[in-house]
Amino acid sequence: MSAEEIYDQACKSSKIEPQKEVTAALNAIPVSGELDLSSTNLNAWTWQIIGKIISTCNEIRKVNFSNCLIPPRGLVPLLTALGQSTQIQSLDLRGNNIQTTSVTHLGRMLRHNISLTRLTLEWNSLGVFPDTFVTFCDGLAVNQTLQVLDLRNNQLSSECAISLSNCLMRNKALRTVDLRWNNLGWKGGQLLHTVFNSNQILTKLKLQGNCIPLELTMAIERCAEHNATRANILQECAARTDLLARQLKKADEERCREIQGLSKQSDEKMHQIIKASDARVNQMEILLAEKDTRLAEQADQLKKLESELNASLERNQQMVDQLKERDESYQDLLQRSRMEVEDISQALAKKEESLSDTILELKGKLNAEQKRRGALEIVNQSQAEEVSRLETEVLQLKEKMNRARRLHDELLQKEQESHKEIVAGLEKECEARMNKIISETNLQRSNLRLQIQDLERTVEEHERTKLELNAALTRERARREEEVAIAIQETRTRESCRTTQLEEKLSALREEKVSLEKQLAVAHASVLQVQQQNNSLIAEMAEPQRKLSQIHEELSSERLISQRLRQELADETTRFQAKKMEAERLQAEVEKLHEQLNEAVRSKQEIKREQEQERERLLALMDQRDKEIQSIRAEEMERAGVLYSAFNKYLGSLSPSTTKFFDNEGSDVVVPRVS
Repeated sequence: MSAEEIYDQACKSSKIEPQKEVTAALNAIPVSGELDLSSTNLNAWTWQIIGKIISTCNEIRKVNFSNCLIPPRGLVPLLTALGQSTQIQSLDLRGNNIQTTSVTHLGRMLRHNISLTRLTLEWNSLGVFPDTFVTFCDGLAVNQTLQVLDLRNNQLSSECAISLSNCLMRNKALRTVDLRWNNLGWKGGQLLHTVFNSNQILTKLKLQGNCIPLELTMAIERCAEHNATRANILQECAARTDLLARQLKKADEERCREIQGLSKQSDEKMHQIIKASDARVNQMEILLAEKDTRLAEQADQLKKLESELNASLERNQQMVDQLKERDESYQDLLQRSRMEVEDISQALAKKEESLSDTILELKGKLNAEQKRRGALEIVNQSQAEEVSRLETEVLQLKEKMNRARRLHDELLQKEQESHKEIVAGLEKECEARMNKIISETNLQRSNLRLQIQDLERTVEEHERTKLELNAALTRERARREEEVAIAIQETRTRESCRTTQLEEKLSALREEKVSLEKQLAVAHASVLQVQQQNNSLIAEMAEPQRKLSQIHEELSSERLISQRLRQELADETTRFQAKKMEAERLQAEVEKLHEQLNEAVRSKQEIKREQEQERERLLALMDQRDKEIQSIRAEEMERAGVLYSAFNKYLGSLSPSTTKFFDNEGSDVVVPRVS
């Protein structure tokens, strides 16, 4: 069923009228391979049906759901279908306000999807809840196909940068990440900068509008550019290795075809030689069959002789019996007959010896015939036609090897020149980049030195002001202590004087009391006078107490002033510590720049080392190819030597003492004479 039929059937089953925008987008799928529903507002039910269509339709390669504000109930089944899809390569979900649990389902989709290469999530809210963004980052870290990710305007904070940096360290497929117009901050920039220590695949990272310092942004861009150049160099090296492998494969195929052609030619010639030798062997077998018939006839003759011998033996036995019967009467005849029998036995022994000699001779002739047959087989394998053929083959092989060697030398010379030009270009580019990096680092170093000098001057000024404040504080304390001591001394002298005066007055009063006791009238007057004097004394004693309380207030104010000065001094020390930490941070940045410079130098050395390894590998391939050529030459020389030695043996086997006999067809067959 097509996508339009599935949608129409679902609408009929639910008794809903199909929407024109959806049907138009579904009709365009077979033509463009894209499902475009951008800026289309649909309900959750329709999005569920679209998810079913995505899971069943195999013609969709690109999906565009931008600015659709997909509801969460429709987004969940849609993301589930996208996670199970194996043909969709591009997905656009910008402007859909994706947040909370939808972000979690988006991460699950990335975890299970195996075909998506481009994902656009601009103008969403993935970073509003960092907990759900962690799930999204976990799914992204596991994904092995996504190469381009757009996360612009997603409210990503520095907390989200932690999860994102961990994800980018683990992901080995992403090439381009767009993080513009978020709120990652300085901390997020530092975390993203550390990503490049372990990720050498990421080649483009956009960070504008994230409140990241310009220097840090430039450092991240330099790291991304370094990864991009490294990827380009690796791609070029892979292409060159593939080209060399294809060329070597072609050369090997050509060499195999040549060897197969030569082997076919040699096999055909060997088959012809074997056929000729088989014919000659058949002729020899016919000759051997004739000789076998002769040997059979001789064996028949031997059998006849044996039968005759047996008959003679029987006759002799009869004669012996007759002689035994007539022993007495025929002694003389018996002796004569014995002599005749002995003569006959000697003759038979001689005949047996002659027959055994003839049998041995026949066996020797049979062995000689077998040796002749082996010699003929050896001779037939190394005939003059084979020698001439092999000489022509050797000349052809030499010509082909010379042509192949010239072609190989020309190809190697061209490859060496091209590799030299490439290596020279790479060295020039590396030197230019190193000079640029060194100049930038020198400028940054000079700027940092000036900043450090300014900070040192400010630190020295703060130290001078601190020393001046300490000196002023000590002087003020000494002056205050002197004034307090003087005031205490004055009050003590005044009180001692007053006490002496009071004692004198008391003594006088006592005397007056004694006198007043004597004079009562005068006593009442003196008592009144004494009371008046006592009140005046109390009034005089209140004044030094007031001055003493005033001195205590001044001391408390001095304490407050000293505390305030101490607070200012502590503030100055904290500012000094902050300046010191800033100087240490700048020093750390200088060290990082040194490390980056060292990394650049190391990367250049690694590139040179890789170039040297590539050059050594090419030289090794050249040496291996030369060795193969030399081994082929050695094999051909050995083969020619073997053929030459066989030809010499064949020529040596041909001598004037050979005899000729003819087969049934009239062909000459040369057989060595039996010695």
